[in-house]
Amino acid sequence: MVPLKGKEGEDQMFGKTKGSAHEKDEQLPPAPQLQDSTSVSLAESDSTEISCIGPGMTVVGKISSEGTLNVFGRVEGELHASIVRISDGAQVEGTIAAQELTIGGRFKGTIQADRVMLTSSAVVEGEIHHRSLAIEENAWFAGASRPQETSASDHTDPPSPIQLVPPDGNRQIKGSLEVNAERGID
Repeated sequence: MVPLKGKEGEDQMFGKTKGSAHEKDEQLPPAPQLQDSTSVSLAESDSTEISCIGPGMTVVGKISSEGTLNVFGRVEGELHASIVRISDGAQVEGTIAAQELTIGGRFKGTIQADRVMLTSSAVVEGEIHHRSLAIEENAWFAGASRPQETSASDHTDPPSPIQLVPPDGNRQIKGSLEVNAERGID
């Protein structure tokens, strides 16, 4: 962009002369203050807490979170969280205790969770103790499924403990499941 010439031969750009703000000692308006209510509301609600293990990380040991734990890397040990998500490409070996668990990566070990979802990219070997289990088409699962009894308050027509989810989503299977299904791995 070619600067324009203004009064007295000064360079101008966007209708202002070069250095005009510094020459007049103009004060900027004060920045608006952030309300502190956001930190209070986050502290009150632990369900908004999200922790992540990145794709380049390897963690060995015990991980506990009161909120959501997203795993994109590798974990060897114990995971305890309200919601655990193991992404496609992630690897976990050990035990998981959660209310809700979604697996899209690789897992080997023992799972204790209310709701378990194995997505189409999941590769799972081990034992799953659950109240609800959904397995998408093309997921690979070798091991044992152990449905748990629901509490008295949950006996108002509980959902099927096991759901094999085909693309059309219409079929359901009830009961215990021992599976050694293989999926094509490139």
